[in-house]
Amino acid sequence: MKRIPLLAQYLRERSGLNVDIRGNLIPTSRDTQKSLTEEFVRAKVIDVHKKELNPGHLPAEIEYESRLISTRKPSGLLYDGFSLQEIFRKLIPLQEHNLTHAHIVFTSRLFGTYEDNRYHARVAVFGSPSLISTTGIVEAPAKPGEF
Repeated sequence: MKRIPLLAQYLRERSGLNVDIRGNLIPTSRDTQKSLTEEFVRAKVIDVHKKELNPGHLPAEIEYESRLISTRKPSGLLYDGFSLQEIFRKLIPLQEHNLTHAHIVFTSRLFGTYEDNRYHARVAVFGSPSLISTTGIVEAPAKPGEF
């Protein structure tokens, strides 16, 4: 995450676009964090071979997600990429939900998409907003068979 200013500078130089770095997208309000925690729990993949996500949540899951929000450390859990995209979309101001803004969210959460009857870890999910997983950069590429 320390290299995001370098990436922003690169984008400015190559594209001529205005590039803002906004910092943490997740609000510090306890009430907002509580509802976000529950959404993150519901976005968690329970079984990589099933498209259904976490149907309910235990108090321990809520507590664990709450800690993840405050520490922003990688968790080792897999989330549905499109569910995360929807969570982050809600955090972007409504007046920026248009074609004049392109949002890129860098997250340490590992996410995947469901295809070919299973979830596959991904580096990025593109759309509004686009998500890039810093954990996925390391974990998502397919490992050689010898691994």
